[in-house]
Amino acid sequence: MQLESRAAMLDADGPGQSNARRADLLHRRNFLESPICRLPPEVFSRIISVSIIPIQYNQQNQPITIPTTKDLFRLGSVCSHWYHATRSDTQFWGTFALCDIDVTDESVPDYASLLRYYYKHVGTAGLSVWIYHIHVPSRPGNMLHQIFPIILEENAGKLRSFHVWDFYPPEHDYCIATSIFDYAQKDVQFTRLVELEFSWDWEIPAPPCSLFRNSPLLRTVSLDIPRHNMMFPWNRITTMKICRTNLEYALLLLSSHPHFTDFSFEQPFDYFKGSRTWFPKPHVLFDMQLTTKFGWRNSCRDESSRYDPWNTQLLFAHFRFPNLRQLDWCAPAPSNNPSTREFFASMQRLERLGFHPSARSSISQYFDIFKNLKTLDIKLGQEADFDR
Repeated sequence: MQLESRAAMLDADGPGQSNARRADLLHRRNFLESPICRLPPEVFSRIISVSIIPIQYNQQNQPITIPTTKDLFRLGSVCSHWYHATRSDTQFWGTFALCDIDVTDESVPDYASLLRYYYKHVGTAGLSVWIYHIHVPSRPGNMLHQIFPIILEENAGKLRSFHVWDFYPPEHDYCIATSIFDYAQKDVQFTRLVELEFSWDWEIPAPPCSLFRNSPLLRTVSLDIPRHNMMFPWNRITTMKICRTNLEYALLLLSSHPHFTDFSFEQPFDYFKGSRTWFPKPHVLFDMQLTTKFGWRNSCRDESSRYDPWNTQLLFAHFRFPNLRQLDWCAPAPSNNPSTREFFASMQRLERLGFHPSARSSISQYFDIFKNLKTLDIKLGQEADFDR
């Protein structure tokens, strides 16, 4: 063995030094011959996976990856065998989060180099990138200005999903959304991108062209943005989740894309108040044959009020979901509206219903319609208050 031949060369050293080096080499040989290092790679990889800290998630279900990354580097530094085990398994390198970063924190790691390292080991599955709670300027010369080209240009073909939360207005140095627009409208191929999730607190004008238009696998888009006017390659998207935007826009989007299989809208307490701009013909029905999951959460501030949002009345009057399997409902369902029962009656295949009982008019009065209902998820008291 090579280690034994190297041990024979130690005779030229002094007795003390020779013995120390011989002991070190024999220790390393014994380790390499230990049972754990002779395990099949799949088994050893499993041992490594249960030895590291799993990715943690905060209350907003956002990942925290730095502790896991530290564990991977610690285990990989034991020996070449462990290094190979931690780097060759792509499941360890599939999620990367930039979070809780403050420009005043001197201990912030070199995220640009770390991101490149992730892309080196991520494999063909692609990388999910999460950016939130960032307090670092995105202007030229700063960290974010270095990171966006790595994600959205150099490694665009390795991006699997992109999730961004931004709380700054467009004129602020910390604003992330404007930088994303600059890259997302370029003619770049996002060949593995399947999901986008954006959330920001300010109305930010979007470019007139479609964003991430060269994304043949893009299927899911989630937007928590006030009054957005962004465009995406809608014909490829099957799952659409919208929050805090113009409710009327949500209906228009739904009516224009009957291929959506999963659609949900959430508007807390009449968040948007504006004049009506969409006027479908009185007897037009949008038959959503492909939609199997639908969510509608549009609470009124005063649940005892007789007022119903005209937007919800448009939903009852013009949309039908004959193949719906799952419904999440948090809105008034007034029995005095003639189209309400017809709306729910179209859901003959409904199997799962989640709803929040209303003080005035609850969906529970239509239970007799759902003949195939198997699961009820009723939110009461503090749970419902927390969701609102």
